[in-house]
Amino acid sequence: MIQLTIEPDPANLMVMRSTAGAIAARAGLTLDQIDDVRTAVEEAGVILLQANAPLIMWADHTVAPFTVEVAADTGSTVEVDTESLAWIVLTAMADRVDVTDTAGRTAVVLSFQPVGTTA
Repeated sequence: MIQLTIEPDPANLMVMRSTAGAIAARAGLTLDQIDDVRTAVEEAGVILLQANAPLIMWADHTVAPFTVEVAADTGSTVEVDTESLAWIVLTAMADRVDVTDTAGRTAVVLSFQPVGTTA
């Protein structure tokens, strides 16, 4: 399991995007899937930036499906606009997208099934 925390600055999303891509490569995803992971993680970050709290990303390349969680500890619920361009893009990139809100932590959980495996 790898964890990365970044300050809530749009310029920092590139670090999260790059890290997610590197972890996805270790998970055995195809080049197209790795690009999808990068894009989806960045869009999840865009959605959660409105919380103005540090963003935390977790990923584990040793389990399938490959799952990345991007979260913000806000103490309150972050409203996720499912009509926004960021939401549309990330749902198109990931095989599954879930939003959770537990104890003031809003998280976007993205799942990617490696090619050649079944869910």
